[in-house]
Amino acid sequence: MTPEEYIKLRTAVQEIIDPLQESIEKARDLANLCSVPEERRKAKPSDIVEGAVIWHWREEKYGGWYWDEVYEVRHPNDDFKAYVSDSGCLGGLYQAWVRSTC
Repeated sequence: MTPEEYIKLRTAVQEIIDPLQESIEKARDLANLCSVPEERRKAKPSDIVEGAVIWHWREEKYGGWYWDEVYEVRHPNDDFKAYVSDSGCLGGLYQAWVRSTC
């Protein structure tokens, strides 16, 4: 494959991806409106699995509750580096909560 062929292919594929990415971003915006679960418990290392939703608390002046999706598990016992979130940031067990099913 030549560089020109690659660019042509990438451009064609990107035209398909862009509208899908916009749909994902709109869905994320809607999900961000969701309130923190009332029934929640502190996250445990066993909760750190790919695809899990982890809720975190930060001071109200910084936005209060927010959630991350676990994209990649790193060190599940670590307070600050347990996982990589879908946004690319490291997250940990410190101030981490999950929905309680009981």
